[in-house]
Amino acid sequence: MEHLKDYKCFLLRITADIIIIILSWAIAYYLRFYIIPGGIGKPLLFFSKLCLLIVVLFIYFINKNKLYSSMRITSWINEFTSIILSSFQTILALIIILYFVFPERVSRLTITLFLVIVIILLIIERLIVKNFLFLLRSKGWNSKNVLLIGFGETLEKYVESNKNPLFGIKIIGQFGAENGSQIEGVKQYTGELSNVLDSLKPDIVVLNFPEAFFEISQKCIAICYDRTSMLMVILDFHFSLIGSKIVSLNEQHVLQINHPAFTNFDRIIKRIVDISASLIGLIILSPTMLIISFLVKITSKGPVFFTQKRITEGDRVFKMFKFRSMKQDTQTSGNGISEWTVKNDNRITGFGKYIRKTSLDELPQLFNVLLGNMSLIGPRPERPELIESFGKEIPGYRLRHKVKAGISGWAQVNGWRGNTSLEKRIEFDLYYVQNWSLILDFKIIFLTIIKGFINKNAY
Repeated sequence: MEHLKDYKCFLLRITADIIIIILSWAIAYYLRFYIIPGGIGKPLLFFSKLCLLIVVLFIYFINKNKLYSSMRITSWINEFTSIILSSFQTILALIIILYFVFPERVSRLTITLFLVIVIILLIIERLIVKNFLFLLRSKGWNSKNVLLIGFGETLEKYVESNKNPLFGIKIIGQFGAENGSQIEGVKQYTGELSNVLDSLKPDIVVLNFPEAFFEISQKCIAICYDRTSMLMVILDFHFSLIGSKIVSLNEQHVLQINHPAFTNFDRIIKRIVDISASLIGLIILSPTMLIISFLVKITSKGPVFFTQKRITEGDRVFKMFKFRSMKQDTQTSGNGISEWTVKNDNRITGFGKYIRKTSLDELPQLFNVLLGNMSLIGPRPERPELIESFGKEIPGYRLRHKVKAGISGWAQVNGWRGNTSLEKRIEFDLYYVQNWSLILDFKIIFLTIIKGFINKNAY
């Protein structure tokens, strides 16, 4: 639900930006050729085509300069500077494209007018949108639930500086204040931190302990960093850390840990690719899937499809679809828990061995992608009962759930699937989370087609 609200904020901002860009181009065109003396009008169709190009360039640079990231942690000065930078980058790219691609000459005065107008209007629009979102947050819409861990003046200052309802920050509790000052009006929690996190499921965890409690702070970080909640550690020192992201939040330095660099723009683009590719895949592969369905049905008793509970982004449980490859009622042990498949597993049907070896049993997961439970590319989803044990044994295991589970992934195309090292699989999954890009996704899709379907470790 929180992701949905963030998407709505993003769509509002990008829609407003597009409207302003188009309006600015139209005003510049009208002023140059209909108001300023000496203008000779170019065909409207030509300037309309240029307008489409300008919108694409502008949105690309605005996103590249992180103007679609959370406005809660973006200062006014940084936002205005980024708007000006994006404007000049767009104009420079436009001039280069016009020089090499379009034979028609475009009035330099039109471009100059557009640059001035669009900067002014974007700044005004951004102020209006930002204040509108502040107003919505003041009424409780899209507020973020924050759990405080620790105590001391620094944490108290954080609470004080975020009391303004415009920021949309809702303090839901404080943990670990037994040895220090409890913040007035904030509910206190004690006991096991993991239990508190599981119970409250905060959107953000904010942590700060005095220096004397360094060991306790480290233990809390160790518990929190492996969760899907954003972890923010408030720093008491005034120098940066290499490889870490530090943002200025109301005159405090805050270190963001293990929060993927996915922007809402990235998520939208990835979702568009998922929907388009899964639809195309289902259309193209429908004859193959019908044949597999028929062969599954005639070679063994039972349903064509097998569904199983798996975990995806944000620890959400969903039902994953597969073609049934095992004998009916043999997928689980006597106590109802799914078991690992092994080589020469007698539960697998004759035809099931073939579709598992070639990964054709995974094709129905295109429906999961279409429904939004999975992505084409991402860490492979695991069963809930196994995640509980893996999460305790392997550091960083649950960081895989920062992104949607996928049909194929970086670990799979590198050979880490089936009966292979779980630690290496996690290492490759986390590399994907940390280094995601559309280019990496397309690379994994290509490698999956080339070598990912048939695997010696797939039983």
